[in-house]
Amino acid sequence: MKKIVFVLSSNYSGSHHFALMMGSHLSTAYLGETRRLKKSPKKACYICRDKPSCDLFAGIGPQNIASLYEQLYRRLPEGVVAVVDNSKKPGWAGQYLHLADQFDLRFVHLIRDPRALVRRWLAESPSASMGFRHRRKLAIAYPHRTWAAMSAPTWVVHAYRWLRQNQEISEFISKNRLAHRIVTYRDLALEPQQQLDNLMTWLGMEYQPGQLEYWKRDHHGTQKQDYFQSTEKSYFDLRWQADLDETVQTGVMEIAEIRRFLSKLGLYGLADGLTSDLPVG
Repeated sequence: MKKIVFVLSSNYSGSHHFALMMGSHLSTAYLGETRRLKKSPKKACYICRDKPSCDLFAGIGPQNIASLYEQLYRRLPEGVVAVVDNSKKPGWAGQYLHLADQFDLRFVHLIRDPRALVRRWLAESPSASMGFRHRRKLAIAYPHRTWAAMSAPTWVVHAYRWLRQNQEISEFISKNRLAHRIVTYRDLALEPQQQLDNLMTWLGMEYQPGQLEYWKRDHHGTQKQDYFQSTEKSYFDLRWQADLDETVQTGVMEIAEIRRFLSKLGLYGLADGLTSDLPVG
């Protein structure tokens, strides 16, 4: 049975990088963020951006998005047995759960350290209205934290923003009893071959070294240009260690709800990020 691999994550968690490596196996295809086909079909493919239409996605849009994967498999080479969709949102993947009788649906929860996301969101300098919006969402998601939502420092709001987004993914997977794996940004950055080997075995395939050199293949779908301009650079981004005050770094990891959530997932917070490997000593 052919497979659809959905990558679920918060923004800025390295999902494009990860999905490109997963989609660089000779028997897989990277699709990028296919949810963009629903609103902006012309912006859904990086390599076909200067063409009248994409060779893979031509004619697919809001009018026939419901049959997206059936259409793509008819167009992909016969040897492709798995596609990797980097749309990230549980709501998008949820629309296709009914395909479980037709495709083998797999889900990867890619999760990055909350300190990294707090640093990234603090750097965005949102408008006052956007800041209030995030506080309001926090209050709705965590009623017992309503006072904190309205008065706490911005970094606290962003820490709970990270928690809410990843809890949504985790609950979606649990509620629907989906076949899944959890991968952390840190483990993928430090041990890409081992992580990919484990995942490909889970998919019933063998890891191929060429997956680490994803830029050597042409990939349809959304992509980040920086990955192809600097193919040898490291993507282990630890700027949060220098940019975040140490009290904030400590404070994020001491939030009780975050600690419980990480424990539930079997994850550990180390000095350089989250890991699924039990620390020694």
